[in-house]
Amino acid sequence: MTARGNNWSLELDEANPGNAPEAVGAHREGMGRARNHDKPFDEDEETKMFENAYGCMPLTRFFMHTTTIHGLPRVFEKGHHWFRTALWAALFCASFGMFVYVAQFRFDEFYAYNTSTSVDISFQPRVQFPTVTICNSNMYRRSALSYDVLEALWDDEGLTNQEIVEFVAVTINELNSDSSLPTLTREQLFAIAVDELGKEGEDDQELITDDLIELLADRYHFDDDDFYDLLLEKYLRSNRNGGTDAQVLASLFSDEQIGEIGHQLDDLVAFGYAKFKGESIDIATEFERTISHPYGNCYSWNSNGNYVTTRPGPDLAFDLIINLEQQEYLSSSLSGTGKGIDDVSIIPAGLRVHIHDKSEPPFPDAGLTVAPGTQAFISLQQQTITKMTPPHGECVERTDTAAYSVESCFKGCFEKAVFTQCGCRYPAAHAVSRTVGTCSTSDFTDCVDDIEDAFSTDVASFSCGCDDPCNRITYRKNLSHGRWPSVAVSGIISDAYNISTREVGDSFLRVTIYYEELNVIAMTQEEKYSMSALGAELGGLLGLFLGVSVMTVFEFCEYMTFFFRPRMYRKKSVKVTPQS
Repeated sequence: MTARGNNWSLELDEANPGNAPEAVGAHREGMGRARNHDKPFDEDEETKMFENAYGCMPLTRFFMHTTTIHGLPRVFEKGHHWFRTALWAALFCASFGMFVYVAQFRFDEFYAYNTSTSVDISFQPRVQFPTVTICNSNMYRRSALSYDVLEALWDDEGLTNQEIVEFVAVTINELNSDSSLPTLTREQLFAIAVDELGKEGEDDQELITDDLIELLADRYHFDDDDFYDLLLEKYLRSNRNGGTDAQVLASLFSDEQIGEIGHQLDDLVAFGYAKFKGESIDIATEFERTISHPYGNCYSWNSNGNYVTTRPGPDLAFDLIINLEQQEYLSSSLSGTGKGIDDVSIIPAGLRVHIHDKSEPPFPDAGLTVAPGTQAFISLQQQTITKMTPPHGECVERTDTAAYSVESCFKGCFEKAVFTQCGCRYPAAHAVSRTVGTCSTSDFTDCVDDIEDAFSTDVASFSCGCDDPCNRITYRKNLSHGRWPSVAVSGIISDAYNISTREVGDSFLRVTIYYEELNVIAMTQEEKYSMSALGAELGGLLGLFLGVSVMTVFEFCEYMTFFFRPRMYRKKSVKVTPQS
């Protein structure tokens, strides 16, 4: 290597790499002499030095001298007073500290996974009509009850013939409206059964039969249905064993039996009047029956979502005329404990209407109740709800096509808990095999009631896993009423059913369901602070406090390339000659 003033040359012998330290040392000496002159430092020379220097320290010093990060070149620039260097170092550290401090809050906000909800309202020319499920509030028909029902109750409780006869005698005396007839005693009832029906006496296991009840009904002038209803009510008041009436009755029947003694669709839909857009619907094929506790038979229309509407308003409504058959209601309160007025059933006489999407199973408890003697106008507006999966939300993407809702999931979880802990099937349970025996009244007292209490206070302990679906369709409902039927229509119904106009008002109602408007509300859950927002804010902070830009990143990448691959750009001979 030779140097004259500012003229110097650097030879690198590739054949003898061991000479590199000496060459670099000479190179540094030459650079030092060049910088000691008063002439300003030539940037071209600095670049050429970068291309020729492959050592760690020269390369790093070059990067610190030429980087666009604010403050660093002034910290590492030579020839300045130490105080100036220290001041710039302090300023750079303070700016970097401020960047870290503010960036910490940005990261905290990002990892909080907060969400916001956007609402969009759009007009749709065709909107799918929801599934409509209807249930009579009364679970069993009086006329469907018989001595077989009472016999099943008594067998379940293990009552003796003497106790059964006592119930029967007391009930008949209450129904007896003829004061000229003597009071029926237990002994007289035994005598009638033995003398007129050939029974064997008190030990006869088939002492009380429908034949005996019919004989006594003729003699004491009472109606069979009234007798069974009152006898059932008296029994439930005295021997419910802690369960509610609905629990006691439901524990005795299979789903098929509940379907038989519950309200039938042909009777529930009066005159077969079911229309959509003014056109009649075949109720035999368009409705599907399900069993629900404590409503019994429920019927769903449009379960497949085949019906759509193109205009709002009641002219394109789903329209029903309903006969509640309130004369078939049991006099016992099928939901209360039956011990007083405070325990009377909370379920009123009426029709339960549940409006839901076809992807959700019927859940009448979430529906509306329409009272008899009215016409209910239920206007709808469809809304779609889209939620986020973890970590931002708690919804679960469902891959199966089975009907699902959070409410039905919790109900199924409860039914499984009853089966697991009590070894029996909750009445009308859908989550447990029908081959499992239905819970008895003693099961309710000893086990099921405890599970119900635990489920209502600490449902998390059951690990149900009932998460919200990520995509759901719901319906906003507005309910208004009008008195129905009118005097003229009431007369028509009265003649057709051979009942009084008062009974018409007690049992008949009309339901009209339609879209209020075809504007669909889309509610979408979105991340409040996204990754792109985090990147943009961090970039802004880096630019504000340190002057870092995207180009700075490329500078650093270039530095790292030469740092880890120092021989990548080494040449056999490099001559640097400043321009004159």
